[in-house]
Amino acid sequence: MKNPLHYQLSEYDCGPTAMLDEISFLFPREDIPPEVIRNIMLYCLDCYSIEGVPGKSGTSMAAMMF
Repeated sequence: MKNPLHYQLSEYDCGPTAMLDEISFLFPREDIPPEVIRNIMLYCLDCYSIEGVPGKSGTSMAAMMF
């Protein structure tokens, strides 16, 4: 079964949303291991804002390439 694609929940989560949508488009729901979802959420939103708030500058290019 295919999952529907999602919209971003905030202005910061374009990286994890895009990656989860890609996985959802390429693979059936039953074939997606939980480790993939966990790792996407673990490695994304790794940039800090100027004020030092984690995640408020989104996802770095290094995390997207990883």
